[in-house]
Amino acid sequence: MSTLENIYNLTPLESILINKLMPKGFKLELEENLNLSAPLSSNIPHKMNDNIVNNKCDLFLKKLLNLEISQEFYNKTAEPSFEAIERNIKNNKYKSIVECYNDVKKMLKYYIENYKNDERIYKLNEQTDKIFKSFEPTLPLINIINDNIEKNYKIENAIPMTLNEKLNLGENIKKLDNNQLKGIIRIIQNNISRDKKEKYFEFDIDKLSPQKCRELENYVRSCLGEQFIEPQI
Repeated sequence: MSTLENIYNLTPLESILINKLMPKGFKLELEENLNLSAPLSSNIPHKMNDNIVNNKCDLFLKKLLNLEISQEFYNKTAEPSFEAIERNIKNNKYKSIVECYNDVKKMLKYYIENYKNDERIYKLNEQTDKIFKSFEPTLPLINIINDNIEKNYKIENAIPMTLNEKLNLGENIKKLDNNQLKGIIRIIQNNISRDKKEKYFEFDIDKLSPQKCRELENYVRSCLGEQFIEPQI
């Protein structure tokens, strides 16, 4: 009879411990007349742990490759590349999912540096972090995007605001103090009208370009911090 001891060279005590961890209704058969005083094998737990890590990394990468954006970049040159990361997983190179995640972020950093104006890279980076968080919700994420680059990219490639977003922005602007309102004037100085006594100014947000609207949004968000209310989707 093939037993766990024969296949994996486990001691009886290790088999007993594993049986306790098995799901209800499953049990491993043990051979009779075995020496229960035999020393614990030190290599098997490590092998089991390596398999768990490898399966975790494999599932992480598969989820990432299921994204259409990933497929579009699969054959593009990078260091490391998707193929290289796949090989590392196959050859059990990673000691934790964090190491695998680090390699993916290195690859994305290469793409960002070489395809700065490609919106897909930023989306792929966001999706990578979300997938990693589903495996390790308590671990910090790696920021590979310079804040100024990201803000400038989002402004230059601005998506037009919805009516809800514009109304929400207007409500947030009302929370600014006088000094903060000066920043608003600076941003939209070519689009405002003032009364003769310059006691107030007004502007039509519908006449602002998407870039100006997003620049305003970023400015107001930076002023208010946690007090900035995000629009309801």
